[in-house]
Amino acid sequence: MPSLQERSGDFGPGVLTGNVSGPYTATLLSRELGYPVAQGEPYSAVFPGGVIPQKAWSAPAQHLLQYIPAPNIGSNLFSTSAFPETVRDDKGAGRIDANTKIGQVSGYYLLTITGWTIRILASRAAPAYPASMP
Repeated sequence: MPSLQERSGDFGPGVLTGNVSGPYTATLLSRELGYPVAQGEPYSAVFPGGVIPQKAWSAPAQHLLQYIPAPNIGSNLFSTSAFPETVRDDKGAGRIDANTKIGQVSGYYLLTITGWTIRILASRAAPAYPASMP
């Protein structure tokens, strides 16, 4: 979950590691940023202070960011109860080993009950789908 600061392109100093890989990436960054970028140049030099200007963002990145919710717990966590769900994962097992006159006897029993219920599938537009899936 990107923080509000990261959503604006500010990742902070020391976070951007690695180097510009290949002439295509260097040419693309040079064109978008408006200053020369060389192949092999550290990203910390390309983006001083760890700030990536929005003019260097790709069009898909600029438009898809609106679909990633902003953090609402702390600086980079998101939680919601808008889509209630129940996860059930009950397990149990038993084993019996015995030595008898006819040899060793073993028995094993495993019980697994797993279910995941999602209540967001039901809508008036799709009446054929159930409100939950076991």
